[in-house]
Amino acid sequence: MMRLKGCPRCQGDVLYGQDIYGRFRQCLQCGHLVDLGKPRAVVSKFAAGAYPCEEVA
Repeated sequence: MMRLKGCPRCQGDVLYGQDIYGRFRQCLQCGHLVDLGKPRAVVSKFAAGAYPCEEVA
């Protein structure tokens, strides 16, 4: 979904999206990014093993 003139920083156009970390909105003109999801939900998914991660040395 897109919201015209919805950016609080530059009044640019805002695009709503979603990735593995949750929902977000991002301005197409200045790149201002706001997370809309709950960050604790992502942490709990990693702790539960939903997203496998390996130790980096």
